[in-house]
Amino acid sequence: MALAGTALVLPLLTLGCSKKDEPGAASSESSTTVPPVNKGITIGIKDRKFDPADATAQVNKIVTWKNNDSVKHTLTEETSEATPKIKSDLLEEGQTFDLTFDKPGTYNYTCSIHSSMKGKITVTA
Repeated sequence: MALAGTALVLPLLTLGCSKKDEPGAASSESSTTVPPVNKGITIGIKDRKFDPADATAQVNKIVTWKNNDSVKHTLTEETSEATPKIKSDLLEEGQTFDLTFDKPGTYNYTCSIHSSMKGKITVTA
């Protein structure tokens, strides 16, 4: 009789376990990826051009420039201000530069290596 009682308890103990509880197990539940709240736009750099060359972004949203070109580039705001808002280090192929604008305005920028590369970003509230 003791064995029969044990046989009934074991299946009950394993009912709460399932493979989805194991690390690395696939889940049938759908998951939603929530983008960062402050993610804005991405501007590509390719063939010595900014794409788009004329972009619009919102205040307090991240603007990302990504160098998809095989040559190095920089971003430098064309301004008379002593400290430009847009000023990146040298960007190698695949590297990015992120910037968050804290006030509305229009910002013109260029690549300091390739002066024919021009871009403009309009930041709105």
